[in-house]
Amino acid sequence: MAEQPTFPLTPDGVTEALRTLDVESWEIAEKLDAAGIKGVPQDECRCALAAYIHRLIPAAEVVYVESEHARVEGRTGDECGFDPYTVALSALLPDGAQDFVQEFDKGEYPNLIEESS
Repeated sequence: MAEQPTFPLTPDGVTEALRTLDVESWEIAEKLDAAGIKGVPQDECRCALAAYIHRLIPAAEVVYVESEHARVEGRTGDECGFDPYTVALSALLPDGAQDFVQEFDKGEYPNLIEESS
């Protein structure tokens, strides 16, 4: 399996990360499965897609995925000598990712659903 790219916690970084999801929903499901990602349907913070976006943007502390948007939050600033500050970025999900979220929430990808403990 090819190494997964990562992106910075910046507006351009979030845009580029989401651009990797500009494919059909079944292709996203295959990417998540290959990466060993699982999630919880109907949970915007624990959705499988949120977990995948978090891997794409490692500096993110929290990723929320709603039906049409992703919101990425984290702290940044240290690397330039600035005091850390909170960054909250929101972006529209590509069509295939929006479809994936709806399908995942309906239980259409059981292999990606986290088993309850």
